[in-house]
Amino acid sequence: MSRVKGRGGKSGTRTGNERDEITSRFQIPPIQHNNEGQTSVDLGIDDEPCLTGPSSKRNVRGRYRSKEVEKLTKNGELISIDLAVGVNRAVGDMARLIANYLGHVLRTTVSFRDGTWDQIAAKHGPAMFTKMKDKFKPKSGMNEHTFEGYCVMALRKAFRTWKNTLHVYHYQKYDNDEDRLKHQPDNVSPEDWRWLVHHFGTPEFKAVSERNKRNRSKQTTKHICGPKSFAEVEESMGRIQQLVNEERTKGEDEPHINRDEILQSVLGERSGHVRGKGCGANPIGKKRLISEYEVEARVSSAVESARAKLRDELLSEMQDEIDRRLNAQLGALMGRLQQVCGVVVLAYSYGFDRNYGGGLIDGCYKNVPCNSAFMVEAYGLKEALLF
Repeated sequence: MSRVKGRGGKSGTRTGNERDEITSRFQIPPIQHNNEGQTSVDLGIDDEPCLTGPSSKRNVRGRYRSKEVEKLTKNGELISIDLAVGVNRAVGDMARLIANYLGHVLRTTVSFRDGTWDQIAAKHGPAMFTKMKDKFKPKSGMNEHTFEGYCVMALRKAFRTWKNTLHVYHYQKYDNDEDRLKHQPDNVSPEDWRWLVHHFGTPEFKAVSERNKRNRSKQTTKHICGPKSFAEVEESMGRIQQLVNEERTKGEDEPHINRDEILQSVLGERSGHVRGKGCGANPIGKKRLISEYEVEARVSSAVESARAKLRDELLSEMQDEIDRRLNAQLGALMGRLQQVCGVVVLAYSYGFDRNYGGGLIDGCYKNVPCNSAFMVEAYGLKEALLF
């Protein structure tokens, strides 16, 4: 027995059985059985994961219902799909959309009881491809046979992934067929699940499973990109590099965007989350991005206007200086020309004879008291007038 204090300070005693019963209410049941024979405590609830309360149902997204595809094609329009060259994988903004819809078409059309994939493709292949053509189309310039080949390949891969998921997360979760049949997956019919439980237990399947497990363990390159294929990742990186190259070729006066904005334009934006940056990073937002572009454009325009104004002022000052120097040189030249013309007029006033090649100008050159350089110019002008 133990003494405890209740509400209001009142004390009381509880027996060991009561204490154990209260404690057991707060024990967390294990998620699943292990392979060492350990079992969970029987609390009167299922052994399914309990994450949100006493209910055994998890609060998850639910089954895919192709709502986005139906919304985009409600007016009869088809969704254009781009395929990577040489890889036969969907890339671009609609890659995840068609991948999810392929899985939806597969789960709502085929039955595991039809046998292998080759048998299923022979029986349901045309019907599944017709459903795909009702919603999607290849990108302009792409061959329809290429699109059909992609659909067949993607459906085969989705079938194998679906079958593997059922085997790993539903069949291997329990140790006996009785428990497996009691816990039927939601996306499989009872008949198909019974067939799968029997199929997974056959020696042929176990041998193939062990062989594939050994081969898988030898893989050196791991895929860590989530649901995106290598082709989608390569296409996204190519778009990022293209935007980076475009930024490098821009002039100094053109607005630039930084690497975070390039990443956001390629990967998209989510409310309160920046893809590829982890916790703590806040998205830029379209309104903020547009306002920053407007501010940059206005600043660039103001800087360009100031540069043009300064350039005009410098040109005006340079032109004034050139005019001032030209006027000064022209004034000096006119003064010297007037002096030369004065000597010539003086020479002509005394007269000269062309036949004597000297005349009074020679006398003027010798007798008129003036600057020697000035008289040389006068004499040169005389020679030009005579000859």
